[in-house]
Amino acid sequence: MNFRTVMPINKSHLDISYLDKILFLGSCFSENINEKLVERKFDSRSNPFGITYNLISIFNFLDIVLDE
Repeated sequence: MNFRTVMPINKSHLDISYLDKILFLGSCFSENINEKLVERKFDSRSNPFGITYNLISIFNFLDIVLDE
């Protein structure tokens, strides 16, 4: 008897390399993923204006940054 659902995971067409600059915006999940990438020497940043939990806050952040 199988007590789990097996889901095939396809390889993403988006590859991340050490040459990429990465910005994470969002919750503490994005903070944790950023930490893992920084530990592995990726050029990665996370939530420069603090953790944001909703799309309106993320939109407002991007709007301010793109205007300046």
